[in-house]
Amino acid sequence: MYIVTEGIVLRSVVYKDSDAILTLFTRKMGKVSAYARNVRKLNHMSMACSQVFAYGTFQLRAKGKMMNVVSFDLKDNYYAITSSLDKTYLAYYLVDLTEQVSVESQTNHRLLTSLIECLDFLKMSEKLVLTKLFYQIKVLTYSGLKPEVLKCMNCGINNDGGLRFYFHMQDGGLYCRRCCNDPQEDVMLESYDNTTYRLLNYLSQNAMSEVSQARISTILLSELAELIEKYYIVHLPDISVKSEEFIRHIKP
Repeated sequence: MYIVTEGIVLRSVVYKDSDAILTLFTRKMGKVSAYARNVRKLNHMSMACSQVFAYGTFQLRAKGKMMNVVSFDLKDNYYAITSSLDKTYLAYYLVDLTEQVSVESQTNHRLLTSLIECLDFLKMSEKLVLTKLFYQIKVLTYSGLKPEVLKCMNCGINNDGGLRFYFHMQDGGLYCRRCCNDPQEDVMLESYDNTTYRLLNYLSQNAMSEVSQARISTILLSELAELIEKYYIVHLPDISVKSEEFIRHIKP
């Protein structure tokens, strides 16, 4: 059985002298492993697919438990990103995070689209913190873990600025002041500016092309980054992306 699908290389492991075992994130099959024979040989027609970030059209053949790469048509290798060390590390963070949160053979078209949007944006932009936050929030949104920031999770009253709201990390959303027993004693309650909640929702609802045009203050980005970092610790405790260590110094 042959399958033709758009996809990107998340990981490439050298096998033998000239082969590679690839982890692909594809539109038709989600995350899959694929064996690529001879792709590390110079002038091989599918050599480009042996590199992380290689994005294009794969022709795959099912053989046993693993797919085999028959051919590859490159659309972009995101080489332009490597001109900046910080951009390179951030790009690795994006693909490493994708690999960890993706389920084998389970499609996630919207997350693939968001990943490509971020890599395309990195080629021409220095807004690294915005890019990271955008993708982190898309991961939560398309994994069913998006925080509830539009209304109180207890009484359902809308967060329109009329009441003070508190964010509960463990419960994953907002409680209005009337539904909080004692905000001073619940260690899982955090207080953020209401604009931060609106920004979180805005990033979850829009494409990078629109988000990139918005004027967002560094203070707001910093506060949202703090919220998302804590949220990941609580709701994705098994996710440990080593490449994140190399981008912690990046500030808005």
